[in-house]
Amino acid sequence: MPQQRDDHKEVQLPEAELEVLACLHDLGEAEAAQVRDYLQGNRPLTHASVTTLLRRLESKQLIDRRKADVGKSFVYFPIRDPETTFQDVAGRMLQRVFRNDTVSMISSLFGAKQPSRQELEELRELVDGLYDKADRADHRRNDSSRLGGKRKRRSSGEAALRAGRGKERS
Repeated sequence: MPQQRDDHKEVQLPEAELEVLACLHDLGEAEAAQVRDYLQGNRPLTHASVTTLLRRLESKQLIDRRKADVGKSFVYFPIRDPETTFQDVAGRMLQRVFRNDTVSMISSLFGAKQPSRQELEELRELVDGLYDKADRADHRRNDSSRLGGKRKRRSSGEAALRAGRGKERS
């Protein structure tokens, strides 16, 4: 019996498949020949290799295809948004390569490529947003701990029992 794939499950992608998927995210949709041409500078592949990689991505439910308007070829397109896919890949890299050390991973990225001033501004906005999110989470945690047991709801049976006891005492 075939297993159902969980859409939120981490996807294992070899580098070549990742490059083909990134190409489809950049182009939106493409035929195999267009993918091959797009990758030619960084990763020269034969047409057969590209179609094999596309079939693998399709079997992993990361892309889909439709018949091209002209000819016998197919047009391939990504199913998931790029953020979701690449967060899975980055999460796997963080865990396996950097042993969940986020600072080391980011430092390595900056060592490999110095960010531009524009990228630094975008990163500053991202970090500010992360601080805001952490502050809100801390605030919610502090609010719940201050309330202690006051927020605990009683069952209707428990409330009726307490009300009945109160009447007996009077």
